[in-house]
Amino acid sequence: MGPQRAPASRRALTLGLELGAVDRQAAEAIFGPRPVEEAVLELVDAEECFFLASSAGMLFGLRLADGSRVALKAVRARAGLAEARAVQAALHSSGFPCPRPLAGPLPLPHGIAFVDEWVEAPQRDLHDPALRRTVARILAELVRLAPRRDGLPPTFVGRRTPFPPPHHPRFDLARPDGRWIDAAAERALDALAQPGRLVVGHADWSAKHFGWRGNEVAAVYDWPDSVALDAEETLVGQASVNFPATWDIPVETRLASPGEADAFVAEYEEAAGRSLDARRIAAARLYLVSYSARCELSDLDGAEGEFQRALRQLR
Repeated sequence: MGPQRAPASRRALTLGLELGAVDRQAAEAIFGPRPVEEAVLELVDAEECFFLASSAGMLFGLRLADGSRVALKAVRARAGLAEARAVQAALHSSGFPCPRPLAGPLPLPHGIAFVDEWVEAPQRDLHDPALRRTVARILAELVRLAPRRDGLPPTFVGRRTPFPPPHHPRFDLARPDGRWIDAAAERALDALAQPGRLVVGHADWSAKHFGWRGNEVAAVYDWPDSVALDAEETLVGQASVNFPATWDIPVETRLASPGEADAFVAEYEEAAGRSLDARRIAAARLYLVSYSARCELSDLDGAEGEFQRALRQLR
């Protein structure tokens, strides 16, 4: 049985949340004007928030009244989340290293919440070739095990030209100084226009979403909103350039070098037992870096950062 709703007498309990400006923007987009703590406490009988992060959604690490720890993830409402949750549950049942679902989908004013077991495991630098091979192999395992579900969304590739709505409200993807980025994204979309072999995968396959025990992956995080149904080259191509990305531990770069990206694809192909279309792989990389560069443009207020430099090289 999953975490229970808090009784009325507990709903005023403070969780000690300290929301920064970025967190407040994410919270308003999901919870509306209502106090976040109040909304969380109506979902689970929590006594402490020991972890908080926000990006496309908000993730709360919560200690419950019985002493157990859970992860509560709140995301903006969209189609396909219930189907994605079913994929996560099936993967966990098959032995794939994703956290065990406990509750959800649970309705919020502008979003949906999910509760999982809390799996504590550190991140590692995936520029290490042995670790890179491991996450390429595990992606192939996910694609092999994940059930197809009608209603699953694609990744943001192909949804609209040049970009879908940003994953966080702080990003302005319409800034006129980013039109050169839009042009690169549109070229990538042209190459991805014809759908390839559709598979179910994880749309943000990156170092920040892996927890390790030794040299083995203890947990793949970021469910269920990263579950996607898309062309295999789209999912693998994006993963091949994005797999080292993390802002939580020091890494030399957040993007794979061309050699690392090619090695990731070769290692995925070996694990999957099939070859992929190199042109579509390159287009998926170009689109992902374009989207990240557009977001970076807002974050750095027009200054050039790592993703914009990488995009100029890819062009």
